Amino acid sequence: MGGMTLEEFRAEIAACKAAVKAGRLAEQQAEPSAADADADQQLTWDDIVGQRLVRERLEVTIASAIARGKRAEHILLLGPPGRGKTTIAKTVAAQMDRRLVILTKPPTAGKFLWACEQAADGVLFIDEVHCWSKGTQQPWLMELTESGTVETSFATHHFPNLTAIAATTDPDKLLLPLMDRFGCQVTLDSYTTEEMVDIAAGMARRCWPDGREPLDDDTLRVLAEAAAGVPRILRSLVFAGRDLVHAGQVPSAMAILRLCDTDPDGLTRAHLDMLDRLASSNGGTAGLTTLATMLRMPAEVLRRTEQLLIDEGYVALLPTGRQITARGRRRLAAGSIRDRARSDA
Repeated sequence: MGGMTLEEFRAEIAACKAAVKAGRLAEQQAEPSAADADADQQLTWDDIVGQRLVRERLEVTIASAIARGKRAEHILLLGPPGRGKTTIAKTVAAQMDRRLVILTKPPTAGKFLWACEQAADGVLFIDEVHCWSKGTQQPWLMELTESGTVETSFATHHFPNLTAIAATTDPDKLLLPLMDRFGCQVTLDSYTTEEMVDIAAGMARRCWPDGREPLDDDTLRVLAEAAAGVPRILRSLVFAGRDLVHAGQVPSAMAILRLCDTDPDGLTRAHLDMLDRLASSNGGTAGLTTLATMLRMPAEVLRRTEQLLIDEGYVALLPTGRQITARGRRRLAAGSIRDRARSDA
């Protein structure tokens, strides 16, 4: 944090406080709403469906910290996006009865120190830590996780009771010495269809309008399968069902999927666009950079999109790039759920 004068630093801290008060730092350090805060404080390990090994490891880590009267080991959550890392961080904080402060993107120096101050006796959750440049990982996160301090050009700030939880989908972008500072590292498992059905039922219970007929088991299963093992996608499908109810419509599985432009096999318009671009490319093959340019999609987002296509055998990874398979061509020809709805009309 060198290069910042004391006056500049104080001005940034003052700006942070003013922004929090005005509600402009909701993604960074602002307090959640009272209802959300109460719900988060009531989270238990039973609220986490599946992830048995992760739960066991974290339960032991938290129980040990409480028994020792010390902060917990710093925790690194590894795994694909949308697997519930934020929920796990909230549960850890709730089980420790500590405040949770969330950083969703790399902050400025002043905002980072402000977040540490807010989480001084609690939990600092750093989401997508791989987005931090190695130039900020080294002086900021290394110091915090190694010695519990944050250095500025004019002072050393101590946070011995702060527990850091970091989440990443791309650990290769982290400094190896930084990874070593996390004494508890856990990798999130994939969810089974039955676990996704349970997650969908729980989501529906929490958001469904009072007095309205809940989603039936068959609908929950269709939504669970369409979410392709990703709770974040499942959440959007369940919320779409809720919105249909509020709009006076029947939240059937097909109505929900059509509203979200998602097929029962989990493919969206973005997946079909990728298959279409590959099919029209020379030999059905294209590199990641070329595809990202053609689709006007960031390469990292494209990597997430293509994973389902690869898993389902629609796309093959070759040394020369991505290639659409015969199975992928047949799937492309079948079109989307909206295409089929228009043809049937």
